[in-house]
Amino acid sequence: MISLAIVGCGKHSIARIIPQVVESSDFNCLWVADPDLDAAQMAAKKLGSVKTHSDWRKGIDEQKPEAIIVVASPDVHFAVSKEALMADIHVMTEKPPCIDIQQMTVLAGLAKQKGLATIVGHNLRHSDAAVFASDAMADDAFGRVSSISISYHASNPRGLRWSLIDIRKAFLLSHFIHALDYASFLTKDQGFKLEHVTCNTGVGVSVHAVLSCNSSDATVSLMASNDAPHFDFRALAVGDARSIVVQSGLDYVEFSSLSFAKRTGRFWKSKSIPTGSDQSGYLSEVRCFANAIRNPRRRDNCRPNFNTALVNYRVIADIEKHLDLN
Repeated sequence: MISLAIVGCGKHSIARIIPQVVESSDFNCLWVADPDLDAAQMAAKKLGSVKTHSDWRKGIDEQKPEAIIVVASPDVHFAVSKEALMADIHVMTEKPPCIDIQQMTVLAGLAKQKGLATIVGHNLRHSDAAVFASDAMADDAFGRVSSISISYHASNPRGLRWSLIDIRKAFLLSHFIHALDYASFLTKDQGFKLEHVTCNTGVGVSVHAVLSCNSSDATVSLMASNDAPHFDFRALAVGDARSIVVQSGLDYVEFSSLSFAKRTGRFWKSKSIPTGSDQSGYLSEVRCFANAIRNPRRRDNCRPNFNTALVNYRVIADIEKHLDLN
């Protein structure tokens, strides 16, 4: 088993990440760290009463793990990831891994220099629905992708976060980055050029961005907001073989093409609740991280890693420049 430490023991860590670490059976957790020792002790119990620390640096000094998972805020993600990589520790961090492209470039450089496994926790791309959608787009009956449209709408969080001074920047890192990363996933992390962006702010924030793909003639339209009454996620991809893949949330995907007999489609529908660990991708991303640690040849395919995450941060940097957020 891979020795592990977990930094950050808040609600998301306890509800979404730690249960997958336990279920995967790939890791032996040595310790957890959180400034809130009550939260750390609660997390420790779920992992078999492991050691707790209020300072993650002390944990690394006393008992260096092979891998570390960070579930906190982007400033903590960056600080822990940087020090862990310098100490030759494999890193998985929740999104967003850092505040800006400068920090992301530092992390990507360190990961490449050290040859370590890294992954950013974008669970949507690891979901069962995402696997079906990606496989459909790789089918000859789909052809080459000509356009992608993704909408990501949430109800929370809103407002300023993480000591940022502009709600638009907080929104880009909290919500828009989800839609952007899913577009990166569907286009194999080849990168984009920002063509147009609009942003509206009121009680919440909404952003619409149009991108062109670096590797093809495809156009990508991304719409994200935090004004919705509940979470709603949809993706649509059109291929030049007169085909379409339509995804509704994490529980339904339809693939249709004129090349299919009688124009019938192929469907994938979840057999479990939408919050299931397999369906939502949380378990798959933890297992992906473990496999990349064990097999160096798989590290580039463990995505988004710190290098491929630069694709998203380049777009966000361009949006921030367009909106005069710098």
